[in-house]
Amino acid sequence: MHTITIEVAHLTDVTNLIPTIYVSNGASISPDSKIAQDFTLPVEYVVTAQDGTTTQTWTVTVIVSAVSVIDQDASKELIIYPNPARSSFYIETNFCRNVKIIDISGKLVLEQASNSDLTEIKHDLGSGLYFVLVEKEDSTVIIGKLIVQY
Repeated sequence: MHTITIEVAHLTDVTNLIPTIYVSNGASISPDSKIAQDFTLPVEYVVTAQDGTTTQTWTVTVIVSAVSVIDQDASKELIIYPNPARSSFYIETNFCRNVKIIDISGKLVLEQASNSDLTEIKHDLGSGLYFVLVEKEDSTVIIGKLIVQY
């Protein structure tokens, strides 16, 4: 089985989305990709190859962003690498004092104090999209995104 995860803007109504899916000539997809779907839960699409018998199932998950606006000027002060990450990543900013990692449901999954411009985070996070909240010395919060892939 194959998976596709798509993030949409905060407050997007995912109950009536029409996906844009392309398949090769002669192949078909079910359900029809031109029909609106409720992506509140993952939706499975079965792609049938040109031979009419070979199939692949694709599960499409739509995630609604947990934040409404990311301050673009502030996010320029935050560098997260490598991104996508595996078992560790670095956060570079102007003197960070606290780092919080939040999953897509809004749950705090990791919190780490820091006292420098460069913070190494070693984690046991599962694959997925996370939000990184960095609290700086002047009490401002910078938000970035982190993708973890295994």
